[in-house]
Parts: sequence; structure tokens; C-alpha cells
Amino acid sequence: MTIMMMTIDVIILIVIEVCCAGRYYYSFSSKGMRSQLQETFHHSVSSSSSSSGSKVGSTSSVTVRFFWETSHCRHRARFNLLLLDHNEYLLEDLSAYCFPVPSDATISSASAAIKDALKIQGRLKLCSKSLVFEPTDVHYPVMKFPYKQMSSDVTQLSPKISSSSQQLSVELRGFFTFTSSAYFELKEGNKVGPYKMVEGSVSNSSSSTFRLVFALVHADVDQFMVKIEQLRHIVTLSQRQGSIVAYQLLKPFIEAAQLWTQRFDVSNLVNFHETLQRSGSVAALKIRPLTTHPGSLMVTDTRVYFQPSQLNNVGDATVLHFELTKVRRIFRRRYLLRQVGLEFLLIDGSSHLFVLDTTAIRNDLYTLLLSLQGLPSSVHTDVKTIESLTLKWQRREISNFEYLMSLNDEADRSVNDLTQYPVSCSTSRSMPCLHNCT
Repeated sequence: MTIMMMTIDVIILIVIEVCCAGRYYYSFSSKGMRSQLQETFHHSVSSSSSSSGSKVGSTSSVTVRFFWETSHCRHRARFNLLLLDHNEYLLEDLSAYCFPVPSDATISSASAAIKDALKIQGRLKLCSKSLVFEPTDVHYPVMKFPYKQMSSDVTQLSPKISSSSQQLSVELRGFFTFTSSAYFELKEGNKVGPYKMVEGSVSNSSSSTFRLVFALVHADVDQFMVKIEQLRHIVTLSQRQGSIVAYQLLKPFIEAAQLWTQRFDVSNLVNFHETLQRSGSVAALKIRPLTTHPGSLMVTDTRVYFQPSQLNNVGDATVLHFELTKVRRIFRRRYLLRQVGLEFLLIDGSSHLFVLDTTAIRNDLYTLLLSLQGLPSSVHTDVKTIESLTLKWQRREISNFEYLMSLNDEADRSVNDLTQYPVSCSTSRSMPCLHNCT
């Protein structure tokens, strides 16, 4: 019984670690579970030591740490596109420091309050509707500053260092400061939970706003301040004139972030003996549930490459590539009622959905892929009809799940697109499953 309980606890930890690797974070009360696992592992070590002939008292204590406390997850990025508002874009990701100053500090007093020992290292995300600071230390929350809540212009700051002993330990390109009437705190302690809105006190006018001081490590602070003011102006216009006008003003920022992906970087090739099948890359969007990743597609004689752009690049969106021999099916999909999608189903069960600009570009790329010799012959011959699928299911050659997913594939549905997500039917005993699908 003890061995069984130990096995269950180990499985729980493995599942938690797998969830961590997939960037799915869960928040739960860990105090009781920690003590229980601590006791179980201590008993496990004691039992193994006693069975090997050693003394129980000589066993060392085992410290149980959850995945958000381990070193490999401590530096894992907590920011993702789901933290942004609807139709909000991530434009730039910069290395920066945050310097805590009194909330009611003026510009001059904030300059004197900057201390090297209090600086917080992190990443500063320039987004189309907000400024997000992600501290490296997970004990600090991720702070999101909406532009519409900023109560003052962004001002450059010069720190006043009184003595040589207080010199900054790192070389910074420039300081800037602004005040905000409210901001959001997210993922404190790397735990998923409701957003915490921090607002200034209304009763005391001197502390009704918060002053924030940031310093950029590599980027030019003057250009960065200009971009923030331009984005603030766009947000103000969107509240007055609508989102269409705001998008036209935001378009230069989006095009600048996508500029470097217009040409495929051949250094990303896995094998330099590969031959490019197109003279230039194809602009595309990689579709995932609730998020889109702009980039460019390139096809070689052995692989398909997707090079992500700087826009909406959260840091882990590296160059995606997969071999043509691993492709099981290629589907022409519709996306938002337009025939511009192309989805690759791989042998391992994964899939990748890309959206092109026009139907003609999609069809040309589809024809090019089918003409490649590196593509398995099963892609051409494995064209299933509804009658053949039904016959295989009736003969029990495929399971109910495989039959339903094949029907969804033929119905132009994909797990990558929430607007065309696969549907399944009821499994009630009183209603046969496959006769009640809608």
C-alpha cells in the first residue's frame, strides 16, 4: 500500500512538471500537499536505506519543491499574449530596470530617490495599448500600465548620485518616469490568479497617482519615449473616433515590427544543402487558439520553415521547421470565412495552421508542396471520402474518436482555430452517440 501511495505521489509530480514544460501554470494551496509529499519522500528514503542495510537515522532530509520554485522555472518567462487586451499587439521587448520611488515623488525627488540596491531587473514590453514590466524575480508581480491610465507625459530623468559608493552597478542608456492613476499586478509568485488593480487614494490628492521610474539597458531612451507618446495618442483617438482609425495609425508600428521577416534568413536552415523552392518567403500568420503569430513561410526540398516576426514574439517563438517526410495530410482551410488557410497534419499527431494573404497565394503554395518529391506518397493517396470513413468505422477498423476527428477534418475544422473547432456528440447511454451528432 505504501509503495502504491509513493507511486501516485511521483505521478502527481511528473504531471506537474509536464504542465510546467507546456507553460500551463496552476495555482492551488500547496501547504498541505508539501507536508504530505515531504513526509512520503522521507519515508521512501528511510525505507530504501533500511532495506539496503543502512541506518534509518542516517538518511538526509528531502526538501520538496514545486515547479515554480525550481531554478529552471524561476527564469521562465511569465508574460504571454493572453495577458494583453483584445486586438493588442506586442511591439518590442527590451531589457530594463525598475527603480522603486515614493508614490507621491516629484521628478526632482524621484531623481534623488534612485538607489542601485533597490533596482529590479526585468523585461519591459512595449505594447500597443499598455506598457508591461516583467521582473526576473518571480516573487515580484508582472505590472501592466495601460496608456489610458497614465496621468502625465513620459519624462526623461537624470539620477542624482551623491557619492561614488552609490554609483550604479550597471551601465544604463537612460532613465524615464511617468505617473499612473492605476495599474495591474499579475502572476505574483508565478501563480495564476485574478488581476489585482492598484489604484491611488482618492481621499488624498497627493497620493492619487503612482510614479514609476525605469531605465533601459541597451535601447535608446529618446526613441522609446517618442513611441510611448505616439501610442498614447493612438489610444486616445481610438476612444473618440473608433478602432478603425486607431488601426490605421498603428499600422506603421505593425509593419516596422514585421519588416525583417520579409526576407528569409538562410542561416536558419537545418542543412545548408537544402534547396529553396521559392525566390522569396511568403508572409503568413501562424494560428493558435486565442493568439496569432505573424511571420513568413519558406519551403525547401526537405522541410517547411516558419520564421516569426518581432511582432507578438514573446521570446520562445523560435524558427519552426518540420520535415516533409513527417507530414501526414495537407488541408486547405478557411479562416474567418476566407479560403486562405493551409494546415499541416504531422505523423506525431501535431498540426500547424497558417493563414496567407490571398487565396491565390495559398493555392500556389499548396500546388508547390504537392509537387515536391520529399512529400510522402500517402499525402496524395490518403484522400478519404465520407463513405470510406463510414465503412472503416462499421468494420471497426478505426475507433469512434478517429472517425469523429476524420469527419471534422473533412468538414474543414481544426483544433488551432477556435472559430472552426472540432465538434463531438453526446455520449449519453439513452442516445446512441453517432446518431445524435449535429
